[in-house]
Amino acid sequence: MSHGVFVLDPKAKDAPFSMSSLPCVQFLHKPSREVMVGAGALLHPNGKEPSSEAEIFLDSCFYFDRNVEKILLDFYRHHRPLRAEIDAYGDFLQPLGSKAVPSYFTNPKNVGVYTPRVAELRELLFHALQTNQVPLSVVPLIPSLFIHIGTCDEYMAHFCDNFAKFGFPRKVLSTVQADAEHLDSHTCLIHSALTAPSVTIGEGSVIEHCSLNYTDINIGKCCILSDVSGRGASSSFVLPDGIFIQTLAVSVDGQPRYVTVVFGTRDDFKATGPSPRIAGDIDLVALAQAMGIDQGGLWPGGASRTLWNAALFPVHEDEGESVASALAMAQLISHLRRGGEPKSVASLGPVPRLSLDGCLKHKDLPAHS
Repeated sequence: MSHGVFVLDPKAKDAPFSMSSLPCVQFLHKPSREVMVGAGALLHPNGKEPSSEAEIFLDSCFYFDRNVEKILLDFYRHHRPLRAEIDAYGDFLQPLGSKAVPSYFTNPKNVGVYTPRVAELRELLFHALQTNQVPLSVVPLIPSLFIHIGTCDEYMAHFCDNFAKFGFPRKVLSTVQADAEHLDSHTCLIHSALTAPSVTIGEGSVIEHCSLNYTDINIGKCCILSDVSGRGASSSFVLPDGIFIQTLAVSVDGQPRYVTVVFGTRDDFKATGPSPRIAGDIDLVALAQAMGIDQGGLWPGGASRTLWNAALFPVHEDEGESVASALAMAQLISHLRRGGEPKSVASLGPVPRLSLDGCLKHKDLPAHS
């Protein structure tokens, strides 16, 4: 099983599965069938037990109250800087319930980079949540929809369409300040502020944790913007259709830096070949050359020729400059999509560049925490 599974309290298994809270005794993180059977996670409708009819409660979104928030904040204050990656599902949920077990502390799976500090933090968090007797409950959504966000397409479909079917708003803690506002009804804004005389957002786009202030904001269809903050007193923020853009905090030589990555929402990051494609069907080598990057610089150190390993994205000291570089790259992509000849964008000079793989390896944990 590639998802988390909730184990109901045996007393709750006979209760009608309605929109009410049911107590759980354990959370299993990506368990095998044998583990699920042993933990009592399998449910059998109508009292029958044919294996083909077994059901389970899969993980979905989860919520916690102010009391848990205080416990987590206190945990962070006592143990910062964390210096390790904590999994919001595996490490927050596995410590909960009367049957929670500590066997996962040293499990290296399901974490980007495993270090001894991961096991240490898991044990500390386990005891913090167990000591405070934080309960674990599940609310069955009936009717329900299996929500899995593993691709950009799934992400956009759920946030722009499927969540709304259950009454969730598409605009959450967000503001749009514009004289002319053109937002497609199937867009989603989360914790964002957009300011411009004219704001246009195409169908199926998701904007989360962004702050944009420009003379004009024009975002195409099926785009994803995440953690992007930029201002342009005399410039526009323009993204063509089907673009993902995100600003990342990284650490290079011990110094905090910013990288804003740009790619297509349907790109295959692991595809190999003489020249992989980016943002649809654009030749990655041609795009890189127009950006002043030769093939040796694009895949340094003999890295495999994939989009994942392509050192495309410049590293900047200033977050706004990072966003400006990404917008220039997006406009070059738009130009090539229209069949235009490759043209050089403004040279950034000999700046260091990172690939998506490099961004992950250089991520600045203190900045993110």
